[in-house]
Amino acid sequence: MKKISHPDLLLASDFVLTKPGYGIISETWGQDIFFIYTDRGPFREYDILVKYIDKFIPKNLYIPSSQIKSGEWLEKFKLLIS
Repeated sequence: MKKISHPDLLLASDFVLTKPGYGIISETWGQDIFFIYTDRGPFREYDILVKYIDKFIPKNLYIPSSQIKSGEWLEKFKLLIS
């Protein structure tokens, strides 16, 4: 069985839906995929990571976690890519 790395999976994706973190940001930076992110509760570096996302990842979209849980984000994303 061949192992597939996480970065390879990201490259094969049209978008990533995540909470901001150092690992996922470093793996998607410079890639041509949509970076959809949500709030993540108390996390000291959250504001710094969001500033980085806004500055260096042009295809990004913030969606509140309440909309992700309800499924409302799907309509917002469809509008973004159409």
